[in-house]
Amino acid sequence: MSAALALMLPACAGGERRAATPSAPRPIPPGAAPGAPAILEKRTNKVTLCAEETSQPGDFWRAVSPGCGSWMCKKCKTRRGYDLRKRLQGKAHLFAEPRLYTITVNREWHESPEAAYVDVTQAKFLARLLTKELGVRRWVWVLEPQAESGDGWPHWHILMDVSDLPGKWYSRELKEAREEEPEDKKGWQFIPHFFDLNRVHRLLRKWKVGEQCRLTVKKEDFASAAHAINYITKYLVKMPERGYPSWMLKRPGIRFVQASRALGPVVSGARREKGQEGGKEAKPRLRKANRQPVKRIAECGTRVAFIQYDGRRDRQVIAGPFKALKNTVVASPGAVIVPDFDFETKREFPTVGFASIIDVWRFESIWKTPELQQELAAGIAARETALLGAWASAGDG
Repeated sequence: MSAALALMLPACAGGERRAATPSAPRPIPPGAAPGAPAILEKRTNKVTLCAEETSQPGDFWRAVSPGCGSWMCKKCKTRRGYDLRKRLQGKAHLFAEPRLYTITVNREWHESPEAAYVDVTQAKFLARLLTKELGVRRWVWVLEPQAESGDGWPHWHILMDVSDLPGKWYSRELKEAREEEPEDKKGWQFIPHFFDLNRVHRLLRKWKVGEQCRLTVKKEDFASAAHAINYITKYLVKMPERGYPSWMLKRPGIRFVQASRALGPVVSGARREKGQEGGKEAKPRLRKANRQPVKRIAECGTRVAFIQYDGRRDRQVIAGPFKALKNTVVASPGAVIVPDFDFETKREFPTVGFASIIDVWRFESIWKTPELQQELAAGIAARETALLGAWASAGDG
């Protein structure tokens, strides 16, 4: 809890935490308009809350802190990464003949790392290469910034299924592939599910993408499709040691993962891009699409919402979110702690909130004070600066 908040919360709460117990509706807090009706309505962004209707015995308003959802956010990345890994593991059976493939751009062909990302993604070169040119129906790629390059040049890791590709005879010496069996087999090798690397390299050079590519086919490199899925998603689960380069943090709408249409959606709430194998254009959310990721990440965890299950209406009621810090709820007037249970981990954990909507409103009014809002804004600005400097600082070290 900040020093400013400690001063704002006098002996009315005393930092004391209490168990959730039924409580009668509390008086309307100071600041209500003169002549306010008996049922004071306060409109949030989700629902109109009425004091007498919502302050019922046994009510509990659970405090939650919405995340920013960015793949570059330490808080949100792990949760999203494991969720994506779980979704892909459910599709592991679709990778009958898995292969891992990596593509690195040629830096001489692009003005900057950001320009390279734009050149490759806007022209949809990866989808064109895999699906249209080579006939690979099931694939998923993950974006990684190359730490050793200094500037974070884009690098794509691709997991694909080549079981639909026909087998061919191939000569390493001639660099030639054919479907018919050669009369003289010396120097020729039959490769089932042939992935034409020579054609791939020609296309990548033609499109001015890059030339540093590697196909992993040996079984010892990955024991199964499930193993390959774990490998490719590690870039979405763990934060890079250096963080992310400034060009990625400043560019809205960076795509860190994409799957083919045949594989189906792998990211929760994902929409298809226009031109991707018949997909329709998605309407971007302006709040996210037009904001720099670094600003969203810096603000992650600086809002608090309160959720209550309304049995009479059989729905979740949400108050907020408010600009505040969740860890200050426990020291606020009327705070309670109740046990909760995670059915996935089979573990019990404490959750904090309020037993009355009046206490929720009081919490909001405390955080509306200029002192706390200024302190919150200063913390956000400091975090933004630290995020932008992390990549360069780690490189210097």
